[in-house]
Amino acid sequence: MIVYLNKTNTVKLTKLFLLLVLPVLIFSCKDDDIDLTKSVLTSDDIFSLHADTFHIDIDTLLIDKIPLKNSSNSLLLGVYTDSLYGRTSAEIMTQLTCPNSTGMKFPEDTIAGETKLILRLEFSSFVPSDSNDVITIAAYEMNLGSFDIPAPSGTSYYSNTDADIYSDKSILLGSITDIAKNYDSTIIEIPITDPNLKNKLISESINNPSYFLNEDAFIKNVFNGIYITLTSSVDKTAMFIIKSVEMSIDYQYPNFSGTTIYGAKVFAASKEVRQINVIENTYSNPLAKDSVVFLKSPAGINAVVKIPLKRIKDSLNITTKNNIAYLGSKKLSINNCVFTCELTDINTDTTKNILSPPQYLLLINQSEKDVFFKNSELPDGENAILAELSGSSYVFDMRSYFKAEFKSDSMLDIEELELVPVDVIANTNGSVSSISHKLGLSGAIIRSKNSVLPLKLDVLISGF
Repeated sequence: MIVYLNKTNTVKLTKLFLLLVLPVLIFSCKDDDIDLTKSVLTSDDIFSLHADTFHIDIDTLLIDKIPLKNSSNSLLLGVYTDSLYGRTSAEIMTQLTCPNSTGMKFPEDTIAGETKLILRLEFSSFVPSDSNDVITIAAYEMNLGSFDIPAPSGTSYYSNTDADIYSDKSILLGSITDIAKNYDSTIIEIPITDPNLKNKLISESINNPSYFLNEDAFIKNVFNGIYITLTSSVDKTAMFIIKSVEMSIDYQYPNFSGTTIYGAKVFAASKEVRQINVIENTYSNPLAKDSVVFLKSPAGINAVVKIPLKRIKDSLNITTKNNIAYLGSKKLSINNCVFTCELTDINTDTTKNILSPPQYLLLINQSEKDVFFKNSELPDGENAILAELSGSSYVFDMRSYFKAEFKSDSMLDIEELELVPVDVIANTNGSVSSISHKLGLSGAIIRSKNSVLPLKLDVLISGF
């Protein structure tokens, strides 16, 4: 027996055919409200199966800020100019921790003049300029103020934080200047040439040791933090991804026998203190195009996906009564529902800087976005849906989303969901342990409804 299933067509099957396909239907049915066996036995041997495809509208959304997680292992420093996605500049403001939690005290006869203070930046990757571009990395004291110590309910800081509130650049701690392409190691060392800081560290540790008992006391009484900048002679591309930041002090003092003793202490940018990446994006080319939309991170471009809920519901002949969705007179089951975002061809011209697409995108209800990231929530498939890049597309499983929407008596005509590039950390078993706004450089061009391969939503539903 051969049955042809056409689009939005109702199919009647015999008892014999139902017995053959029943195990498959039970396996594929996800709706907890359905007693499939009972429905089949009392349905006069009839069930409904509908399939349809909907094209989805999408718009570009410029983002001027993202909330910053407390981590120093993916900070950007420098300038990146992309031929498609414009210019990204990044600076760093960071607090530093005390060397240990039991206090710190230099020997009283420490020789201040022989003490060496170094700011050390470890980077995981570097994109140099194509020319002999001269870059200068400078470290300034945050002489005007500092951030709150991190706490679950503490102040949120964003990528558009105004650095002028915290530093007027009047106190240059140290700087280095070099040819951009010369950075072939993974460590940048900037000598702190300002004598006041090392003298203050030594004297305060001797005279006020309580200032070094914890990070809060150290920051309030001794040192607010460091503001790090990178300037380029041609302002093209010289971007570091900073893995860690620390300031080390090498000191010496004579012991009772006159022998010189050497010591070292490290002030690190750790999770106990704040690191702020100041991000600014500018765009030289118009981003609005008829057939595509752009995505860019960090703090660059997201997209708004417009889900035509009423049109989809009406087209599929779905009704709702007492928070139960029906297909005709039978309870609804969403067997399959996927939203597919196709990328355009990725540029392979190695003579140009072209950003790579993000590995993960999050599709999230716009009203839930701020709370989701602030509270470090995980995707639930209903308000937040995660998709990983596979080949040239992202495929979002929308079953839980539409299951909840179709049950609602007060559904919107059109709901706007936001498409956000994200960083994902997974547990050893592959499950997601955390999600945050993507801090690394990425860019993607998504096909829109007017293109050859537009955004589409494929739906397969049944009623029993």
